[in-house]
Amino acid sequence: MSITKKPMLSTTHAIFKGLQNDLVTFIAELPRNMPPQLYLALRSSHCKLMLDPRIRYKGLQLDHEKEPHLLALINRHKEELQAHYDTFYGKATLPSFATPVPGSLEEAGLSHFTACYAHCPTDNQNELQDFFSILPENFSTCDPIDYCLQDLQLHLNRYSQEEEIQFSYAVQA
Repeated sequence: MSITKKPMLSTTHAIFKGLQNDLVTFIAELPRNMPPQLYLALRSSHCKLMLDPRIRYKGLQLDHEKEPHLLALINRHKEELQAHYDTFYGKATLPSFATPVPGSLEEAGLSHFTACYAHCPTDNQNELQDFFSILPENFSTCDPIDYCLQDLQLHLNRYSQEEEIQFSYAVQA
């Protein structure tokens, strides 16, 4: 973790990607006997970038359109996240119909003229699919820390899932 107020990982990624077009030949000439820790660190950083509001999944897809092996790796990680979500969160469904509240009008013997609308089904969403469909924010104007604080109240459940996902990737690396 850094003590700076600005997130450095996404800025570093953006700078690296901007220079990457000029450095393709140099990268191709890297020795094949590079330490495996280096490759694991690069893979781990790409996984974390999916959660940055300025890059997101769509940004990573666009970023690696001409690199099919990296695009396949990103999609494989998306599938792993989907499997993790299905295992731990997909089965936890909300009740489909509203339940009567203790002390309600029905218990008091009174009729409620809007009761026919009280039993509407809830919208059962897959928050992970919603997350992957979010478009990236403007890189030069979005502050990820402020964005996450503002978004926290709207998607509190998603943030607890993201923390667990980040922890599971940190343990794997």
